[in-house]
Amino acid sequence: MNFKHHEKLPRKATLRLIETKPGVSEIYMPLNEGNYCRIGAKTEIWNKYDDGFMWHDVFHFANMAILNWSPVSRFLFGISRKSNSRFYNQEDDFRAMIIEEAIAAFVIEEAKEKNFFKNNEEISNELLSVIETLTSVFEVKTASKDDWIKSILEGCKVWQHTKQNRGGIIELDMEKRTIQYLGNPSLKN
Repeated sequence: MNFKHHEKLPRKATLRLIETKPGVSEIYMPLNEGNYCRIGAKTEIWNKYDDGFMWHDVFHFANMAILNWSPVSRFLFGISRKSNSRFYNQEDDFRAMIIEEAIAAFVIEEAKEKNFFKNNEEISNELLSVIETLTSVFEVKTASKDDWIKSILEGCKVWQHTKQNRGGIIELDMEKRTIQYLGNPSLKN
């Protein structure tokens, strides 16, 4: 389907994730030299301990970059495909966002159990089957198992850096299907 330019996700993006105060993160996108625009809402720690979930949007950005699918990223960027209300309701609205949020939560839980896949632990077939079932009605249903594995592993790698450094700059490239952590300029060497 062809959508208007303003309804398409950016093919490349550089984002800055910042801990604005303890337990609260925000996402900024550069407008021009030195000027940033906040996207989305603040994410806060809501549980008893900091498990890094406040940085979980990284997984949505990995899905965007690698799978070319992320209703949550579309929401954060303010880029929904409303010119086709049926398509919007199916692919970009709340149901799709809730499913993607659930996938991120499942991924984080399995990652915690498997040392964040640092030792080449495999992503379980159970998790991949749940993802396949949950996404079977969305446009991402055409993504292969290998695509999902790449998105999960790359997202996990960037999430770990972001969590460890309490934020940082990430770069998304939908053409190369990559997400990279570029460091946290707020940290002094």
